[in-house]
Amino acid sequence: MSRPPDDPASLQPLLDRLAAGDEAAADDVIAHAMDRLRLLTRRLVRDRPAVRRWELTDDVLQNAALRLHRALKAVRPADPRHFVNLEATQVRRELSDLFRRHYGPHGDAAHHRSDPAAGGGRTAAHARGMSSAGTRSANSRQNRAISSRSAAGWPSSPAWAAAVR
Repeated sequence: MSRPPDDPASLQPLLDRLAAGDEAAADDVIAHAMDRLRLLTRRLVRDRPAVRRWELTDDVLQNAALRLHRALKAVRPADPRHFVNLEATQVRRELSDLFRRHYGPHGDAAHHRSDPAAGGGRTAAHARGMSSAGTRSANSRQNRAISSRSAAGWPSSPAWAAAVR
């Protein structure tokens, strides 16, 4: 009975190569574990709607894989369990950094008014069923109506325009 290719136990020969100093083994280890890393990243991103709102799973996956590659230069996992833990740690660190970047004092999300849980990042216009094009279209119709009234000799003061709205 053969093991599935992504089985953590089948990592041991690759980890032994890595421990022996084979630089190409780090690439082989990551390539071997990529499916598991993708599933783990997808699950962790799905569990964090605040980050999911601003980042794509594939971007998080790529950054986590780069982190894992850098970590493998500094840390030599002794066994597959240690490697799987290292893999999960790198994904969690990437998600934590992304959360701090978006929701920190200078992040876009920190100054954004909509609720990420309600509407999946849509604006108030989207919640009412209007796209940004629909909003521009409504504003354009209103501006044409005001300018046609001005051309007809009606008052065009800002106070009058505000009262008409």
